[in-house]
Amino acid sequence: MAAHWVFFTDLDGTLLDHSTYQWTAARRALQALRRRGSALVIVTSKSRAEVWPLLRDLRRRDPFVVENGGAIYLPGDYFPFRMEGAEGVEKSWQRVALGTPRRRLVA
Repeated sequence: MAAHWVFFTDLDGTLLDHSTYQWTAARRALQALRRRGSALVIVTSKSRAEVWPLLRDLRRRDPFVVENGGAIYLPGDYFPFRMEGAEGVEKSWQRVALGTPRRRLVA
């Protein structure tokens, strides 16, 4: 069985340039990941709404972690099983909430 790589990355100052917030400097590395069939998992403090456009721009469909670990988003068909606690969200994606729901924090 061939080995597959999984790369985990933050955004600001790592995948994205700290000044311009562009990913063009990482283009060659991202292309190499795609050629190898490797996953690129973004782990960030940003919200899903901030990450979603970047994934479209990168043409990636890999899991990502938002809000400092508050939730994991993954394509519904990414694994051959459903993640425990996963809820369906936008366009066949699943969300696994890891943090305490807001309604419990403000109750």
